[in-house]
Amino acid sequence: MTPAAAPPIAPDPTVGGPSVCDPKLSVPNLKGAVVRGPMNCTPTVGSQLGRRSGRAGEVEFPAGRRIVFVLGSLELGGSERQALLLADQLRSRWGAEPTVVGFSHPEGRAARACQALGIPCRFLPFENISWRHHRGRWVLQWVRLAAALRRLRPDVLMPYYALPNLACGLIWRAAGARLCVWNQRDEGLRAHQRLEAMAAQRTPCFIANSPGAAGFLTSAMGVPSWRVHLIANGVELPDARPRRGGWRHRLNLSPQRFVACMVANLTANKDHACALAAWRRLIESRRWNEPPPVLLLAGRHDETADEVRRLIDQWRLHDTVRLLGPVDDVAGLLADCDLAVLASRAEGCPNAVLEAMAAGLPVAGSDIEGIRFAVGEAGRRRLAPPGDAAALAQRIGELIDDPTARRAEGERGRRRVAQNFAPERMCDATVELLAAYTNDADAIRAA
Repeated sequence: MTPAAAPPIAPDPTVGGPSVCDPKLSVPNLKGAVVRGPMNCTPTVGSQLGRRSGRAGEVEFPAGRRIVFVLGSLELGGSERQALLLADQLRSRWGAEPTVVGFSHPEGRAARACQALGIPCRFLPFENISWRHHRGRWVLQWVRLAAALRRLRPDVLMPYYALPNLACGLIWRAAGARLCVWNQRDEGLRAHQRLEAMAAQRTPCFIANSPGAAGFLTSAMGVPSWRVHLIANGVELPDARPRRGGWRHRLNLSPQRFVACMVANLTANKDHACALAAWRRLIESRRWNEPPPVLLLAGRHDETADEVRRLIDQWRLHDTVRLLGPVDDVAGLLADCDLAVLASRAEGCPNAVLEAMAAGLPVAGSDIEGIRFAVGEAGRRRLAPPGDAAALAQRIGELIDDPTARRAEGERGRRRVAQNFAPERMCDATVELLAAYTNDADAIRAA
């Protein structure tokens, strides 16, 4: 469901935009103290630093380190969820002082989540505009961004996604940071190829959340493999599964009706058109003795929303497809579903798939590297070639027809998440990496 509107926020005079930072929510200044914590590091990709610091044990991470997370949007997507999870863990377990910065959507759900967690959050407007057509504005916004970040006195900049990675890679030294960690969350979405190459050359450390994302950095962007560290996403496994029925009652769906869902913002890298084409094939290929299955599309309505609505109208899918918009209660929604679907063109380590697996749902989706990494080799037989609606409809139909296979796939996926994608594993590996770089000036100079 669409959440209630955010409360009004006061302007931030330092950048000319609003701020959702409440100074009373900031954590205490703990500089000088040292926090220790258990380490359980995930693999790194070809890095001497990773091999040196990958042993089990404890790592020193001085409390009070100022970690600034830079997001493209203060709406809530997979990257934003991972950033907030890490920010909260850094503060609560390690005594760090995180701040979240967003380039757009100042009243979005990520901003409200920061308020709920007590994490300072600021809106710094920044766009991917053309130098050729807007030179004065282009220069001004870069200067303003560097100055605004510098006022936050960051020890570490942690950008997520294409535009923040590009911007922070170019200006992190001007912003006064000791370290910039480029977070690659997909297999190749680009902001500006020439500037990205320059930014990548200046960035000392990269985190990729999947082998596909790591491969993109080393092959397409020419990043040395020893700078790239593979740290998978973390997803919390609920102690108790939410009770079924809430979302079905809200949507007037009977307990017997088969329900699939695709949790994905309506953006260009998600392939909602393929999902809808597959669903149309499935519905039209059979004579249903009871109400046909229904597909729930949950996610923010971005650049492909109009196309999705047009396809639903054109193919007369109103009775079997529901557009839910952004959903906060993803766990509750998944509890009322029988199957998760993700048709996509590019993924790093998709949260939507991991959350579905954590909820015990089988997954049908596109056979791209990021989704393969999430579901594992055993789950690959439920994936279809990207863009192949007929094959995806077949995979979905096989799971509809076989309740035993659905249960087995769901149990296997839940075990895989618990073993490989625990949030503590992601946070511990990231803290170890940050500690190794920020505690060792030689490491940054070498990079």
